[in-house]
Amino acid sequence: MASGITTRRLDVIRRAIETGDPHLGAETEGIVVDAHTFDVLHSLGGQQPTTAVSGWLRNQGGEAAEIARDIVPDVPETTVEANPAPLRSPISTAAAQRLMVILADTALQRLNETHGHRAQLLHGAAWRPPWITAEDASLGAEPFKRLYYQFQIGVHGDKVGAAAGDHYNLSAPWLGEVGDADISRKMIEMTGRMRLVGGALSVALSASSPLFFAAGFERPSPKFGTSITPWESARLGHVWPGRTLMDVSGLYRDPVSFRRTMRQFAESGTLLSGRDIWLAVRAQPGKVAPGPSFEEVCADAGLDLASEDGRERARVLLHACFQHGPRFPDHIHRTEPAWQKLEAWRQDLLERVLRAPRNRVEVRTLETPPAFAADSPGGDYRTPYEWIKAIHALLDVLFVWLAENPQQIDELEYGELELQAAKSNEQAALYGGLDAQVRWIPSGMHAMSAREALGRLLHDTAPVADALSHTADLELIRRAVTGETCPPAARMRMEIGDWYGIDTANRDNARLLPDDSYPRELLRRTRGAMAREIDTIAADLPRMPLLDRPRIAALLACVRRVRDGAVG
Repeated sequence: MASGITTRRLDVIRRAIETGDPHLGAETEGIVVDAHTFDVLHSLGGQQPTTAVSGWLRNQGGEAAEIARDIVPDVPETTVEANPAPLRSPISTAAAQRLMVILADTALQRLNETHGHRAQLLHGAAWRPPWITAEDASLGAEPFKRLYYQFQIGVHGDKVGAAAGDHYNLSAPWLGEVGDADISRKMIEMTGRMRLVGGALSVALSASSPLFFAAGFERPSPKFGTSITPWESARLGHVWPGRTLMDVSGLYRDPVSFRRTMRQFAESGTLLSGRDIWLAVRAQPGKVAPGPSFEEVCADAGLDLASEDGRERARVLLHACFQHGPRFPDHIHRTEPAWQKLEAWRQDLLERVLRAPRNRVEVRTLETPPAFAADSPGGDYRTPYEWIKAIHALLDVLFVWLAENPQQIDELEYGELELQAAKSNEQAALYGGLDAQVRWIPSGMHAMSAREALGRLLHDTAPVADALSHTADLELIRRAVTGETCPPAARMRMEIGDWYGIDTANRDNARLLPDDSYPRELLRRTRGAMAREIDTIAADLPRMPLLDRPRIAALLACVRRVRDGAVG
């Protein structure tokens, strides 16, 4: 028995995971950039970037055409998002994530050959200003989503196009058929627990890009280039457009508090679409009850979306809904029947979304690391797949452990004090990585390093890791605790110091790099390491759950076929 979880119970969980519905889902994003200048590319061969990538894959037919449906734009089309189908093991999810990225990269290489681009996916933070405009919202998106994206770009500007991170979704098939309400209650509880216990540690481990665009202080003409920032992740430290107003303890305290808080957000105009809760960890809804479509309410309001004037009128009125919400009395559209119908429809949509049962927890602090050379300091892992696999394994083990109410969290609640400690811990980890001083919330806010907290967590969850056959996959994390290896951001700092002969230990100010040779080397390495990743994933296939193997085998076959035709 470990922490009150019996061996028999762990065996039940393992069997439910291996034979039940898939419960782990990875998402990854990359910004389409010129691999030499790092300028964000707004079109490829006359098409929006994500549309061009998915279209090229569709044209390959077979499995590639099926996969193309899971290659979608994020808010702007300049950010490619890959959403592989859920699976049952962190090895499987890491493999699926990387194989889909490799497929997208293959599409970019072929498009480069055809159209003369130098396009490549840049993960983490953008190293050049993206200059995102409303025109970068997807032309292929449904009208409401496109108008919503355009509004977000208008509010957040270039930040929307400079944040490309990874997400990890977790659910609990071992809970059985207990009903949507009970599952939702558990997922809200688990969102709070994952935030309090795992939020700062995931930042310290998964943060991978301390590099970001910056300008020097030269006058009258400042020098522009790549800077090494004080943070482990430039995306989380600078460009992630976090809705801090929503980061309140009432949100994930319990289902009643969740709905009450969400309604307050809706009524105040803070919540726009119902899915825009941009927090480090969030509870995600399952199926939303059906209701009238945006197209239907526009037709009822006399707005013709087939005409340019009608679309523009719908844009103005919907953006007024987003900007003013239902309560603000002094805007020029408030008395217009068309605006009132759109706002009533939007509030009904928000109510349906907030009442939808939550069926999974999404951790949003992850990042795709670059590939490292064999002689890089700070460790011997070489590929993104190796590190991502370890992070996914840690989150899976932590989720199972927390879901089973171990004695270490008997008195853990998502209260104001705990949430403030979690925020403080995340900020500390962002600046100090595993050496940051944190308050370990499961241990009565005891002060210790993030490294010590991670060591305690690995010790407490070891029986769960062993029962789920994840012990070997956590070896990189254990070596990070002992200092034998470093997370990606720390390795990048070491490399930059060696590369340019500069001191990277002082984080007081962002420092402009002498040139862009190191960032270009990272892109070159990461693309060059993809063949190694494919071979490693193939070697891992026998270790994956039996029901996951056909999916990964099909992805491997598709990647090999497409790469042989595209770059062979």
